[in-house]
Amino acid sequence: MSERALRVVVAASAALLGVISWGCTSGVTPAVPRAFNRPDRIAFVCFDTTSTTDPRPAPLSECRTAIDGTYPTNRRLHALVTQLARGEVAAIDLTAHTILDSDRRIPGFTFVPVDELPVDIVAPAEHAACAWVASGAGRTLTAIAIERFRPEHGDDTANSAFVLPLPGRPARLALAPDERTIWISFPDLGAVGRVAIDPDRCTAGAVDLITLAPDVPAGAVADPQAEVIALCAPPDFEYSESGAIEPREFVADDPVPAPSEMIVDGERGELYVADTSLPLVHRIDLATGALRASLSVGAPVRDLAITPGIPDTYLLASELPADMTTQSRFLYAIDDVDGTVMVVDVTDPLAPGFGAVLSVDVEGSSRPDRIPLPV
Repeated sequence: MSERALRVVVAASAALLGVISWGCTSGVTPAVPRAFNRPDRIAFVCFDTTSTTDPRPAPLSECRTAIDGTYPTNRRLHALVTQLARGEVAAIDLTAHTILDSDRRIPGFTFVPVDELPVDIVAPAEHAACAWVASGAGRTLTAIAIERFRPEHGDDTANSAFVLPLPGRPARLALAPDERTIWISFPDLGAVGRVAIDPDRCTAGAVDLITLAPDVPAGAVADPQAEVIALCAPPDFEYSESGAIEPREFVADDPVPAPSEMIVDGERGELYVADTSLPLVHRIDLATGALRASLSVGAPVRDLAITPGIPDTYLLASELPADMTTQSRFLYAIDDVDGTVMVVDVTDPLAPGFGAVLSVDVEGSSRPDRIPLPV
């Protein structure tokens, strides 16, 4: 379970405890909310609650706290959480700290049903008409009207607004910055698919499959980078130059692509795709779907995150020179073999060190290119 999902579970548990305590003291026994069952993926949506009888979806930006710390009036931030075991999506009003009963017409406490094994969910931030859920067992991509997650929805609001059959078992979803394309990873097919969606009408076109290349290029050689050490090391750390970091070698048992996690780099217009079989991070042009040169990282990858631009001069923001424009960018990836974290230089695709796994272990271990985790 992801860290974000864990935080949601903790908040939901507190809300549930409050409901039960209220029932014990008021003499009225409310319906006990159903417990989460293998919560996994999460998406955030915003509701305009000006009308108490008909809350409407709103752009996610309207649920952001202002600079002065005030929260918008009549706006509620919600979390949509997939339930792997039950094939459902639960909704939590994070503003009110309340788990929502998605359908008051049904006795008991209900969540929104979807196909079996919902493996991921995404929701457009600005075009907030629907959320999209990929189901592994059903092999479907389902659009659910956002109103369906509130108990006030009308009797004519169906569980799903649109269902698209998929050519294989999906693993993860990624939403393009324009919110009109959904990317889907298919590990059994060694491919990713792109689907054009209408985010306002909640419809989608056919899946365009893009087969990933299995070739593992030579890894880039990483020179020790003082700015990385400066970001990670304690102030009194004395760094000694140890020479270039040679790329690792990894031989896959089954040398075919197995795409999983994906992350969109909107600044560069590309999609990074983790591979749990090959020691690669695939790169795809978001506009054309063309494959770009893969990053050879020396191990299969479980998960990804990318940083914004980081000034090359490690100074406080107030001390940065006015003409400071050079920035570095790093891709954080979890090694699927041992769970350690690697940091990959993705600053300049034309530079010799692009795609190199950097020296980031400031503890001086025998594995300078990994950050070990305690668990």
